[in-house]
Amino acid sequence: MSSRGFSLIELIVVIAIIGILLSIATLDFRSMQQKGQIEKQIREIRSDLVGLRIDAMQKKRRSAAFFGPNVIQFYSYSSNDEPVLTRSTLMSTKNLSFIFRRLSSTTQTDLNAAVDRVEYDTRGYAINNITIFAMPVAYNALENCIIVSTANTQIGRMVDASTCRAR
Repeated sequence: MSSRGFSLIELIVVIAIIGILLSIATLDFRSMQQKGQIEKQIREIRSDLVGLRIDAMQKKRRSAAFFGPNVIQFYSYSSNDEPVLTRSTLMSTKNLSFIFRRLSSTTQTDLNAAVDRVEYDTRGYAINNITIFAMPVAYNALENCIIVSTANTQIGRMVDASTCRAR
């Protein structure tokens, strides 16, 4: 007797295999989507910092960006003598989708909007250097940190818990 078609057991096995493959693909897609969102946020912050630096040079005014865990506030100052902590003229505020932390020499610390800042002088040089990174951290996986040095703002990748390497 010749039978055409599949038995019920064969169909159940095939459906189970398809279900397992779909669940793996869905998990991978979600992590890829999160990585893409973190990279987008990092690129936006870098763009904002570069814009703030250019604004300081063009207008010959000091400017600063104060970092909180999930917010950045951009300020412009009317004179060089004005204390930076007075936060003179608020230019804009940006809410962040991810929590950001500061990377010190060997430790990770929470950002404090009262003191963690990037300040640019009238020549566009950063007065204080800072490295910030997005949480959750995926080491060697994506661009997830920003390194602000005196004359440059770079996007980088976390190598381990204490190192952000510029690309």
